[in-house]
Amino acid sequence: MKNNNPNAFSFKAVLTEFKPIIFMAMIIALSYKLLNFFEFDLKIINTIMPLMLMLFFTFIALKRISNNNNTLWCPLNWFFIGSSIAFGLGSLSWIFGGDELLYQMNIVYSVNDLELFNTNFLNIISIIFVIAGYLFTFYFLGNKYFISKEIETLSPIKDTVYNVKQLIYYSTIIFVPFEIFIFIPLTYGITTIVLPGFLLQISNFGFLIIFLYFYLYGLGLKKYKNIGIIFASTLSIVALPTFSKGQMLTPLLMAVIGYYWGSRNIKGLLSGFFVTLLVFTLVASPVSVIGRNYLAYVGTNIGVVERVQVLVNTLMNPFSANQYSNTDDSLSGIEHFLARNSFNNVQNFSIQSYDTGYSGHTLNEIFVILVPRIFWPNKPNLSLAGNEFDALVKGSIGETTSSLAPTFNGEAYWNGGWTLVLIVSFLIGIQFAHFYLCSNYYLSKKDFRFLFMSLFSIQYGLQLESWILQKYVGQYVTLWLFWIIISKYFPWRR
Repeated sequence: MKNNNPNAFSFKAVLTEFKPIIFMAMIIALSYKLLNFFEFDLKIINTIMPLMLMLFFTFIALKRISNNNNTLWCPLNWFFIGSSIAFGLGSLSWIFGGDELLYQMNIVYSVNDLELFNTNFLNIISIIFVIAGYLFTFYFLGNKYFISKEIETLSPIKDTVYNVKQLIYYSTIIFVPFEIFIFIPLTYGITTIVLPGFLLQISNFGFLIIFLYFYLYGLGLKKYKNIGIIFASTLSIVALPTFSKGQMLTPLLMAVIGYYWGSRNIKGLLSGFFVTLLVFTLVASPVSVIGRNYLAYVGTNIGVVERVQVLVNTLMNPFSANQYSNTDDSLSGIEHFLARNSFNNVQNFSIQSYDTGYSGHTLNEIFVILVPRIFWPNKPNLSLAGNEFDALVKGSIGETTSSLAPTFNGEAYWNGGWTLVLIVSFLIGIQFAHFYLCSNYYLSKKDFRFLFMSLFSIQYGLQLESWILQKYVGQYVTLWLFWIIISKYFPWRR
């Protein structure tokens, strides 16, 4: 990939690129209010506007990646894709969904036409201020991370292969012992210890290894294909009894993206995404739904053998009625996907709660999240916030094993109304730009160690259902601490 524009990272160039994006986002936002002012049917507004959002931001993300392959490491592109799914397709589920799908989504928290309108407006305003924070960062830091030469990851091939193999070696000696002796026992319920978030990030080295093998394969080095397939398949199979969709699908996604970064084949990237969606529908979704319902039915502390038995029964008949669920039986795989990626109900709860004087206080724990567990062994487990929020939204009595998150903008509104929504969205845009600038800076120097950070930036932009403190404070700080350690203690030949 050649970046021949000498001002590619100047604020002026970035602003020029984003003018049509800002213009279209503003058009969507203004259309919401204008159409409502002229008393258009809310169903029409709630259909046209999310559809425009979904199509426009999907197009923009794919266009930016295809025009400049290095924007693969830009969290904003993945944020656009995530927003297209959650804030576009997910919102449209309330308009085009069947009776059973609407019933299941309303069980969580009911949404009428006006409330759907309000959550849709919340989403487009949040996107605009994320973009604003992104541009703000380029205004002040664009020249600091300015890269005048092209990023030539393909040449010279000998040095590239050496550096990548070096990174695979480092990642393997870190990841494999951790996976076997800590992560697998933890995720299978063999142990119930609470690990510091810092250590949990080590599991991402496995995804980096998959990416690197398929990157080499994408460069034309076919001998790395089989070992990449074996490694990716092993991690996906190991993840099956965890009933986690993310753990099952991420190895496949890393293989797709790694091959694309080496081959620069956009058609291959789109085909890989289609295969990933297919695996999600046919395998990951039914396994996750039935498995998690089983855990809710009997408890989470079950052995590996019992987990494998549930897994085998699910794979033998993935679309059979789920005897452990009273709600999800009749939903198809696609409907599960739509229900899982529609957040208007939990956002509506957040808006209604704040507007009626019952605001959230989840951001009050900011100082707790910043203290490492190694210095505070009895530190509160903030990951339980999702279980507590689930019980609060659904009005559940007693302990629940389900977990919900109101999205970053829903949580921000719940805690501080529109003011906090604008501030949080703006700060997230700053983080997105910082990730992207640093990725280009280090990768242009062929410091492939930073790929650990770059790969995480994909998840960082794509995942919208999260808690602000855990992700945008805790994970953000943790990742940069990791980079400090990696850059200091793992030497690199340039």
